[in-house]
Amino acid sequence: MKARQISSGIRGSANVPFLRAVVAVGFVGLLVSLSAQLESPVALSDTICVLDLMRGMDGGRQILQADLWRMAVSKAQATGYQPDLALSRDGTLLFAISREAGAFADTLSVIDTQSGRQVDSQAFYHRLTYTARPNHRSLITSTDGRWLYVGIDDFTAPDKERNIPQVDRYKLAEYNIDSRTMASPVDVSDNCLGMDLVPRPGGLYVLCSSANVVHSFSSTSSGLASHKVFSVPANLHMLIGGVLTTADVTPVHPGLAVGIAAADGASLTVVTSYFRVIQMDGATGAISRFKQMRADLWTMNDCVASPDGSRLYFPAAPDTDYNRRPGVDRIIVLESRSLRELATFQATETFWNLNISKDGRFLYAVSAESRTVHVLDSYTGREMQKLMEVGFTPSKVVLSRF
Repeated sequence: MKARQISSGIRGSANVPFLRAVVAVGFVGLLVSLSAQLESPVALSDTICVLDLMRGMDGGRQILQADLWRMAVSKAQATGYQPDLALSRDGTLLFAISREAGAFADTLSVIDTQSGRQVDSQAFYHRLTYTARPNHRSLITSTDGRWLYVGIDDFTAPDKERNIPQVDRYKLAEYNIDSRTMASPVDVSDNCLGMDLVPRPGGLYVLCSSANVVHSFSSTSSGLASHKVFSVPANLHMLIGGVLTTADVTPVHPGLAVGIAAADGASLTVVTSYFRVIQMDGATGAISRFKQMRADLWTMNDCVASPDGSRLYFPAAPDTDYNRRPGVDRIIVLESRSLRELATFQATETFWNLNISKDGRFLYAVSAESRTVHVLDSYTGREMQKLMEVGFTPSKVVLSRF
């Protein structure tokens, strides 16, 4: 990838170091051979986990663990259908949730990342799932590392004979990471299709795309409590002298796509499906800033912020490619306080998922088609390193935060 002012991009290399790791893998005790190639090595301390949605001819799925300091894929965990993953904030535990063939419930497996040993297992009913790949953050840890939150659609099946439609009741399941116990589920809303979970210091935001609202929860020692609801007008136009006008600029009202909480929890930045960036007060929901990005672009649900909260990174692509291209081809960088555009990193290869290193120096972009994780400089967009031959369909990357 490259910034507008920089001549660099995603390119292959004929001579790169070749690494192979053969490891014992999770739940079924299989042996998996993994190959990884990297180029332009830099000093990376992150351990990343990559969700691979297709594992060879058998069509299985797996989670790959890569140690970027050693430049190697080191472990793999086999999973069931529609898997998702999260890491504990210190990287010592992997949370993998999926459903085995014929099962009525999903299983959350808690894995020690050093030994590969399963240390706990929990059953989940009506977990929020996805069709092609995880496109909403419905499995995520709290900022203090004590809780794992899981999005639930506790629906009531329709009764055609009595003309009763399906009723969806969206909830949050809470797993206490320290005690390895479940707290009672928390009600969110009956209208929260497209749930996106955004952790913040002292609580959690839940974005409901279908209703254009943000649910704000405060955290206690026993779980989430004190629930507030912030409305986000779908037809915001611009800020004039500190006053918001609401003249609609699109024929269809956009829904919320993704949210980013400030490092100190003082503000929440939300992005709509029509690429409108809105900043809200984290305590009251009052809208303080608004920016309409280019109308010919759309953004996916993988926006990230630098650890210090100064920069926001938005993966984007031309709106004409929304239904045709699997992924996005650029990253737009905004200064968080003013929403001023700082740079656009243009990719020569589309990618599906974006994350940022815990020190904020690097971006990780996952390209499923080439089976590659690109390591980019977060200030210039220059590619610093490339982890190649990662599984068969790498789709998501997560990493520790402490």
